[in-house]
Amino acid sequence: MHKSPLPSLKKNREFRAVFAKGRHAVCPLFSVHVLENGFGANRLGIQAGKKVGGAVVRNRVRRLVKESYRLMAGELNISFDIVVAVRPSAGEFVYVSGFKGVDEHLRKLCQKIGILK
Repeated sequence: MHKSPLPSLKKNREFRAVFAKGRHAVCPLFSVHVLENGFGANRLGIQAGKKVGGAVVRNRVRRLVKESYRLMAGELNISFDIVVAVRPSAGEFVYVSGFKGVDEHLRKLCQKIGILK
């Protein structure tokens, strides 16, 4: 069975617009930036720089963020572009706490920023 891909932000200008015009919430692991898009669907973008860790670590963090987003997608308000910027401390945290820790932090941030129903 093949999963359909999540709608995502691809272009640099889309990311820049969310950072420049959107609102945000921050924790030690992530910062979540949100901007209304008017499309009737949420789009997710993940930014993980080299300070997070090597490619294996960055991709693991991205996978966990995507899975957390997928599981809470039904609980989110729609029509938003959401960018999750991964902070350097998240690389090590992921290996200690795993998915549960990532999910808790992202849920708190989404609630704080007001997109969680």
